[in-house]
Amino acid sequence: MGIELLGPYLTHVHLKNSRWVVQGKRETGEAIWKTEAAATDQGVIDMRRFMDSLRAADYTGYCSFEDFSDTGATREKLERNIRYIRSI
Repeated sequence: MGIELLGPYLTHVHLKNSRWVVQGKRETGEAIWKTEAAATDQGVIDMRRFMDSLRAADYTGYCSFEDFSDTGATREKLERNIRYIRSI
């Protein structure tokens, strides 16, 4: 919906992902959750669906990666992310 609302004003999209992880437990046994960076193809965002939404809105602007995960060196992450996004 946000993509549709922004329409022609949307000119740059940052692609990143994150995931929920249990940080610990409360005394009552409840999980304490936190978010952490995830590889672009490994987080909670359905990147295929997100890219489909951009295409459906005829988005032609730029996309950049913000991969703060610990899945490799910067160049390695960039190459992997480019391959992944091009594949979808």
